[in-house]
Amino acid sequence: MKKTSAYSAIQVEGLTTKKKVVKRVVRFKKLGCKYYFNAQHIFLQLPNKGRVFFDFLCENMDTHNRVTLDLHFKKAFIDFIKEITVNKTAISLDSVDQFILKLKKLGLIFTVNDTKAYYAVNPKYAYKGSEESRLRLLKSMIEKRLLLGLPIDMLIGVSTDDFLGTN
Repeated sequence: MKKTSAYSAIQVEGLTTKKKVVKRVVRFKKLGCKYYFNAQHIFLQLPNKGRVFFDFLCENMDTHNRVTLDLHFKKAFIDFIKEITVNKTAISLDSVDQFILKLKKLGLIFTVNDTKAYYAVNPKYAYKGSEESRLRLLKSMIEKRLLLGLPIDMLIGVSTDDFLGTN
C-alpha cells in the first residue's frame, strides 16, 4: 500500500533583486480546517495562547471533529509550543486545563456523550471537510444530543428551551 504524504508541494522559480535565479520546492500541509466567521466574537474572548490551543485542537481533530484531550494530547501541545518558539515560550498543564475550561464555557468544544476526555470541536465554528458533511454532522449531533438529554445550545444559537418551545 502506498503511503500518502501529509504535504503538497509546488515548484517555485523566481528571480531575486540581485538577478539570481532561485528554484525551490515549497511544501504545504494538505489537511487543515475551515473556520466560520460566526465565531469571531467568541475568538475575541480567548487569550492568545488559548486561541493557539484551539487551532491545535482543530488541526488534530478527526473527520467528525472529535479529539481526546488526555495527558498525552496536552503534553503534545506543550511540546509543540516549545518547538515552534525554540523554547522561548512555556505553557503549563494547568494553563492547558484552563484553556479547555474556557473553550467549553464558550461552546467551542463540548464533551462527546458526556465522556470526560473525549471532546468535539463545535462544527458550527470549525470543520474539516465539505459543507455538506458539516451540515450532516451538525444535524446528527443535535439529534443525538436531544435524544440523550445533553445540551445543544452551543450548536443552535438559541437556548434549548426556546428551540423545543418549552419556554
